[in-house]
Formats: sequence, C-alpha cells, structure tokens
Amino acid sequence: MKIKTLIVDDESKSVMLLQKYLEPYSHLIDVVGTANDAEEAFLSIKQNEPNLVFLDISMPGSSGLDLLNRFASKNFEVIFTTAHEEYALEAFKLSAIHYLLKPIDLLQLDDAINRSSAKIESEIQKNAGSPNKRKIMIYTDNGYELIEIKEIVRCEAAGAYTELFLNNKRKILSCQNLKSFENQLESNNFLRVHKSHLINLEEVKSFTKGKSCYTNLKDGTQIFVSNQKKNDFLQRLNENFIIEVE
Repeated sequence: MKIKTLIVDDESKSVMLLQKYLEPYSHLIDVVGTANDAEEAFLSIKQNEPNLVFLDISMPGSSGLDLLNRFASKNFEVIFTTAHEEYALEAFKLSAIHYLLKPIDLLQLDDAINRSSAKIESEIQKNAGSPNKRKIMIYTDNGYELIEIKEIVRCEAAGAYTELFLNNKRKILSCQNLKSFENQLESNNFLRVHKSHLINLEEVKSFTKGKSCYTNLKDGTQIFVSNQKKNDFLQRLNENFIIEVE
C-alpha cells in the first residue's frame, strides 16, 4: 500500500516542484491530488481521504492553519511547506510531522517522509488490530506485507532500501530505509549495532568481546558490532538475559 498524498499550495510552481521532488519516492508516495486553496483542499481531503498532506500555510482566503482547524479530528498526517518561519510553533501545536521552509531542503524532505511513513504505518497497524505491535507493515516496490515482528532476525541496509531476514530463511527487500525500521522496532527489543545492521536481540546466540566485537545469531549469521554501539549492545544483553562472565 502506498501513502495517499495531497499537495496544497496556492502557487502552481511550488506544486509542480514538490511533485518533482517526490518522484524518487514513487514506490512509497502516491500523489492523489493537488489543491490551490483551503476550500478546494477541504473537499479533496473529504473525497480522497489522504494519509498525508503537504500543506502551505499562507494562502489567499483561509490559511493552512484555518483548514486544519475545520477538522474536529483528522486521520491524516501533515507536513507544512511554507516560506514563513513564524508559524512553526502553531503548526507543531496542530501535531505537524515536519515544518519545511521554502526553498525545500531535500535532506529535510527525506527526513519528513521517513517520519510520516513510520507514523502512518504505526496507525495502520493499530487499526488492523495489533495494539501490542505484534506485526509490522513492510512496504515493497510491489505493495506491502504485514508480518509478525518476532519473525524478523535482522535488517540490513541496502542503499536507500532495507533487506529483512526472517527466521524461516525468507528475505524481503523493503523500499523503506533502515532508520525507518529502527524507529519502529527499537521498542520491540531490536538494536542497531552498526550503521548497516539492526538486529533482534532475541536472536542473539553468542558474542565475542575484544578489540572487535561480534555477535552470532541463531541463524548462523555473524554481525560486527561497532565500537560506538558496543556498550549499548552489552548493556541491553545484561538487561534482557543472564550473562555468565568467565
């Protein structure tokens, strides 16, 4: 499932530019419509039921903030795109995911998309009846899969993608980056032990300490634990397991 997205901005050039910026995320973002003012946006939100709205603040007539205040409750996330810095506080009071100042910085846009993706996935899981986060939504180029978190042995970065290794020897290539999975799984006993590796601590079989630290997983994989993460890794093991010190 892709994230249904609406772009709201009174400047046509800004709409087209943002659409261009979103093209590399076509595997994740589906732009279902655009709107040039608050009234058109209100009707489009009702009709298209987007998961995510990129919203300009300063527009003729009603502002983007006025638009949000028309919803007693909203079932979509908001990323503000504006040239006006002074509205940031009010925007975050309305639970905005991010506040992007024009001209839009592409790194900040990437961060905003990752944040919104993680939050939307979490909400989908809750609505799917997984209040204890027993399952996770995995987005792929072909759609999505809902899998049990306990099935995941480890996640490995593959450029902007992530490869998930399951305990049935199956692999899934997700179009989400590793940071997105770290945000979703860190509360489920997962730890990022290296810039490229996120592991399920329940799958740890043994580890080797020394100048270099490695962990051996139950599937036979050996993963290097970076020096920056070594103390975190050992502390988490001590918190969760009884470790015999020789």
